[in-house]
Amino acid sequence: MGVIAGKRVVHYVKSGFQVEEFMKCRKSPYYFIHKYVRITHQQRGSIPFVPYPFQASILMGWLKYQATCMLKPRQMGISTLAAGYLLWMFLFHSHKDLLLISIKQNTARALMRRIKHMYRNLPDFLKIEIVNGSGGSLGTADILMGANGSTLEVQGSTNDAGRSGSYACVVFDEAAFQLHADTTFGAAGPATLNNGGKIIVLSTAFGMGNFFHRTYTGALAGDNGFHPIRLKWQMHPDYDAVWHARQLALLGRLRTAQEIDCNFLQSGYNVFDMAKIRAIEDRLLEFDPVETREDDKWLIYEKPVAGIEYVLGGDVATGRSRDYSTFSIFKLDGTEVACYKAKIGVRNYAKLIMRAGRYYNNALLAPEVNAIGEGVVAVCQEDGYDNIYHSVSKVLHLDEFEKDESMVQGWLTTGKSRHEIITGMDDDLKDDLVELNNPYFVQEAYTFIYNAANKAIAMGKGSSNKDRNSALMYEDEDAGTTYTDDAILGACIGNEVRKNPARWRGTMPIWTGQ
Repeated sequence: MGVIAGKRVVHYVKSGFQVEEFMKCRKSPYYFIHKYVRITHQQRGSIPFVPYPFQASILMGWLKYQATCMLKPRQMGISTLAAGYLLWMFLFHSHKDLLLISIKQNTARALMRRIKHMYRNLPDFLKIEIVNGSGGSLGTADILMGANGSTLEVQGSTNDAGRSGSYACVVFDEAAFQLHADTTFGAAGPATLNNGGKIIVLSTAFGMGNFFHRTYTGALAGDNGFHPIRLKWQMHPDYDAVWHARQLALLGRLRTAQEIDCNFLQSGYNVFDMAKIRAIEDRLLEFDPVETREDDKWLIYEKPVAGIEYVLGGDVATGRSRDYSTFSIFKLDGTEVACYKAKIGVRNYAKLIMRAGRYYNNALLAPEVNAIGEGVVAVCQEDGYDNIYHSVSKVLHLDEFEKDESMVQGWLTTGKSRHEIITGMDDDLKDDLVELNNPYFVQEAYTFIYNAANKAIAMGKGSSNKDRNSALMYEDEDAGTTYTDDAILGACIGNEVRKNPARWRGTMPIWTGQ
């Protein structure tokens, strides 16, 4: 026996076989869970927890990545898997503080009861002594303290959750439903990550603009350091079309879309047909880009083919503000072959689109020329790129039969042309005249809405707080969040130009910015 904090501590004696098994479990959470963990089944009682292949892959992701964000359907066993993973860390890693945060304290304690059930059903040689609790209880309702110096704690979502600071691992369970997730992450997230700990955020979809939605879409965009994971209900071997139909009957259309199909609830004012957007999103999950460049921000879905003509539409930002610079490259038949989104300086962006243009058979470049876009065109001219789209800026009627068209290089966005290219993209998507291969576009489409002035724009962008809130069908303390529409505008420009690329070509006067 040993003594820790006045308590007797059991040192379990292990045979050679048990030592070997202990080391195998310590090395692999999958081996530990698959071979030794038992869970409670509503109909079958206590049963072995044999992870499905998709659950085994999730465990590997949790091991590989420091921060993960998972969009999941309900009833996939992920909360139970997370409980088993935390128990593995608790048992086999000394002096680790582990935290699981759920929607409310009672749901957090329900997960603790699962963890305790797993622990009680382990063979003795895998257990460590639990040194807290009273009257023979296994810890408390909220905390397990191990003789190895590790603690495993569960908390409900409150303003005070996670205030202890740095953890070896924090799990946000059903994060979309946690009212205080932003505060909790602010308290525990940075310190945990800075000290090498892990953050696991998982949830079914519930609304847009909240902590989970922002974290997941940010992970998809590669902006926040989280590795995105998305599950489909079809991955579960026990679920089929009959099961899905039963869920639809039980939950209704909207809740099924949210909780089973992983569809973020929309505001009701989305510009594009969200069924089309979702179909694009699902298709893109089935294949990866054939190549990526520029720190994986330039996604290439189809390499250039000799003799094929390409156009590039681009939206330009300074690289220092909230907005992004983007481009989309299309074949004339409407197939998008490449896309890009990142914060980049104007001159570097100009150099990049010229490299992309030359790679795609000297593609026709159509960067937006408004404001700072003038600098992009100027750099392209300096470097001798000779295939740039020209926009009509005005028409001068000289007499009854003559007119003079004043043109500028690049895409000139006006209120009228902006509306035309957006509605043109919407019509082309509905009629299957364009094939988008652009995850950036998809991400932005969920928050691309008609505002109170009936203008198509990213949610919260250029609007008052009243306008932002009126566009949402739920109450959210972060309703004022501003989203972006840069990938959408770049793609819409490219789509419009590819439909009539020869309209304004030829040698034009050097752009002077006047």
